[in-house]
Amino acid sequence: MPNKVRIFFRVAFDLILEADQKIEDKELLTFLKVNPKKENEYRASPRNYFKIIQILEKEGFEIESSILQDSNLSQYYLDKFKVKLTLRDYQERALKEFLDYDGKGIIVLPTAAGKTVIGLKAIAKLKQKTVIIVPTKNLLYQWIDHLTKYASLTRDSIGQLGDQIKEIKDITVTTYDSARLNLNQLRKNFNFVILDEAHHAGAKETLKVLEGLPSAYRLGLTATP
Repeated sequence: MPNKVRIFFRVAFDLILEADQKIEDKELLTFLKVNPKKENEYRASPRNYFKIIQILEKEGFEIESSILQDSNLSQYYLDKFKVKLTLRDYQERALKEFLDYDGKGIIVLPTAAGKTVIGLKAIAKLKQKTVIIVPTKNLLYQWIDHLTKYASLTRDSIGQLGDQIKEIKDITVTTYDSARLNLNQLRKNFNFVILDEAHHAGAKETLKVLEGLPSAYRLGLTATP
């Protein structure tokens, strides 16, 4: 019988794997830490979730996981989300490179070069529940404004975490601080994370958020190389 592995969250920043038998696959073990207090239990960084799943599937493990099982945008957003702006050639190239690289990367463009529009187009392409993380309240409301103006969403269909509002929707905008405080909720929902002003990502608390999200798709936007 194949080795069965159950995957779930237990504490703030850990992904837990429980196996029926000891895991001996060397490639898989590079992503895992053995729990010395419990037999056949392992910890991993949530950001490696999809890499771990790929290895488990390749090696024939039986997988039981409820993580991000409902990560596609709901039908309302699929019907409603239409980006009204046309990308310029350099924006098209940037978006294509991001998608060609499995939906992972950082786009560096000067201020006012249309990074936000690329982010909106990426949401439309991937069709995944999306959290947009920004460093300030001003940028939080700027993204909400752009989602209503350029992506045809109503204000009440956009989630917000920050400025004393806590409401999660299929597309949610949050400040870095609110993302850290609400990480347990965010990691259950979102398979696409957009990090605006991504040069802030080196900060310790921001890194904790990125490590704690299992999202397969990650887009950083910045004007600072």
